[in-house]
Amino acid sequence: MIYLNSPEECKGGTGFYTFCDEDSGAEYGLYKKDNGSNTPVYINGNMGDWKMTQYVEMKYNRMVLYQSKYYHSAFITPEMFTNGTYRLNQMFFI
Repeated sequence: MIYLNSPEECKGGTGFYTFCDEDSGAEYGLYKKDNGSNTPVYINGNMGDWKMTQYVEMKYNRMVLYQSKYYHSAFITPEMFTNGTYRLNQMFFI
């Protein structure tokens, strides 16, 4: 993955997690519905059985390489990307 937001727009990053101390294999999503709404709330940091093991800060043109089997999620809070500004990245698959 390569982050493509301009330096002024870079916020958050990517978090890597374990679930109940398992690096892979559990079938749980890394986001939950916010009190019954359809808005996803991404896991940011340690939440419940999710434990953050690594955090990579978003920086323009930074490439992050990882195996997709590892639990990972965009590290985003609701106020980070507003007024038409979105998280912009390019995914690559090998």
